[in-house]
Amino acid sequence: MAGSRPTSQHPPVSPRRPLSLAAALLMVLAAPVHADDRDAASDIGLRYDDYSIRYDLNADGSFVRTAVFTVTVLKESAIEEAKQDSNSFSTSIAEGEYVEAWTQKAKGNRIPVPKDNYQSNVAGGHKKGSPFYSDYTTVSVVFPDVEVGDQVHAVWRETVKEPIFPGQFTERDDLSRYTAYTHADLTVTMPVSYKLRSQAWHLKEAAPREENGRRIWQWTYENPVPEKWSPESAGIERLEDDPVLLLSTLDDYRQIVDSYATRARPKATVTPRIQTLADSITKKSTTPAEKARALYEWTQKNITYGGNCIGVGAVVPRDLDVVLDNRIGDCKDHATLLQALLTAEGIPSSQALVNAGQLYDLPELPVVANINHVINYLPTLGLFLDSTSSDTPFGRLPFGDADKPVLLVDGYKPGLRTPADRGMADSQHTVTHLRLNSDGSASGEMDVKASGLPAVTIQRGLRDIPPTRRAEAMKRWLKSNGLQGTGELQPDAGFDPQGGYHVHISLALKDFLQNTEAGAFPLRPLLGGNATFAAVVGPVQDDEPKKARSCSGGNVSEEYVVEFPADMKVVYLPRSRTLTRDGVHYSASYAQQGNTVTLTRTINGTVKSNICSPAQLAERVELAREVRREQRSQLLYQQVQ
Repeated sequence: MAGSRPTSQHPPVSPRRPLSLAAALLMVLAAPVHADDRDAASDIGLRYDDYSIRYDLNADGSFVRTAVFTVTVLKESAIEEAKQDSNSFSTSIAEGEYVEAWTQKAKGNRIPVPKDNYQSNVAGGHKKGSPFYSDYTTVSVVFPDVEVGDQVHAVWRETVKEPIFPGQFTERDDLSRYTAYTHADLTVTMPVSYKLRSQAWHLKEAAPREENGRRIWQWTYENPVPEKWSPESAGIERLEDDPVLLLSTLDDYRQIVDSYATRARPKATVTPRIQTLADSITKKSTTPAEKARALYEWTQKNITYGGNCIGVGAVVPRDLDVVLDNRIGDCKDHATLLQALLTAEGIPSSQALVNAGQLYDLPELPVVANINHVINYLPTLGLFLDSTSSDTPFGRLPFGDADKPVLLVDGYKPGLRTPADRGMADSQHTVTHLRLNSDGSASGEMDVKASGLPAVTIQRGLRDIPPTRRAEAMKRWLKSNGLQGTGELQPDAGFDPQGGYHVHISLALKDFLQNTEAGAFPLRPLLGGNATFAAVVGPVQDDEPKKARSCSGGNVSEEYVVEFPADMKVVYLPRSRTLTRDGVHYSASYAQQGNTVTLTRTINGTVKSNICSPAQLAERVELAREVRREQRSQLLYQQVQ
């Protein structure tokens, strides 16, 4: 259940990476996101009759957070969600416990949660050693005998003894317009002299008051009939769209940068071990760009991304010896290690703070929760790098990092953004040559050439298939696409995503034509759908988008050459056409010479940013529909008497 920290109940939208060719080869086709049944306003499963968060702040930034909720179960489908709750805290800097919890039966009796219904999972080190991944403790509670009409109630108290930034307090609390609240309130108490600022949306703010030498600030919210979520409601996160409260003692974002830098910079010191490692990695490189690429790709390949933060470790990188000894680290560890390696080779760099989610604009009030990722910036090369992404080529950022506000740790300037990933370095060209036989069978070849992210995804997908199992994989892929036959995969031995990647496929197909006397078939990829086209134009959907969404461009082309046997003839050829919407150009060109039909499809998409407005998206949706209709067009043939 939403528990003591309810969040928006609509499904999250993941950034769509451009031209995901792995989806085409492995037939993992993009599908529209569907709303959960709980989100329908006509079928509310749970109602928060009381929801309360209270922060009691101390002058040094430490605080006590008390969360109270009383939830009424309205639907049987919501019982499973309602009957349990959990909270987590960092054991090294906080303590937490359920103060009370019970089930209030609709008939009137109250059942306190028995002690055996609580469970604590504590992450700790071996033999009292420090834990490497996380020191988080999770406390869970199971409410007894929950039925429709009952209420569950809990009070959770967490005492944070040490703030992650000394002397500072920042917090973000989210409610949801898709959740039913009879009453909700967010309250802060603090010393009268405490300097705290707020920024809130869709909450009713009460005037601050003083009691017993403390200032009390409160916001309330009511939402008895929640909005109904639907797929067209998905999109870019804008804090002002939802009931959100931001609290912070920070004056500006520079303070976040400076507080992070104070403890991160010393970790990036070039030690003899770092210098030796950097020299060994770059021994075959000459230019700064070549050296930077070698160091980036080494970090990508050799340092596994992982290891959750511990206590103030949320903003403090680990010692680099620990990272290198274990070959694992989180984003701060990656960025700190890469910065040290670059420094060892005389390449200036800075760490940079960014939001890697769907937040494309930072609010005026600086809150640490809105900055959740660390990457690197190389000013002399003009490049941002994120080595936590194992499949992003040098010189680019993962799509989720692109076109976002960025805070440079060294050389901080307000208003900077990471570059948009327009996808123009991504391309895929597929040539399919088929020779049809009188008995309906076919033979042929496919050649797939890709660069950028498509090259990475193809290589990664094939890398995990041993050569001895490629024939079996081909049979499985063909069968999944409604075809029977065999094939042979011959991928490039080497791999350079920037220089391109090539795969040659030989095919022998049974019963490609279901009827040898007369029939029809579309020309489409034999190993999956047009996922690459969808990556540029976007998915076909029934509803028009209401919010801006992330979008990208790219270049895709498909060429088909189909040779019919002498005893068959083509009696209908689909017409060629050209379509253009919102900077995306699509063309399909059919031609026939004798008994050979040729089709060339191309799509080229350009974007100025990674954010498309609802009007732009509506054009892309319409284009996607037209593209899908065209790709269903069929060749008609018949046997020559």
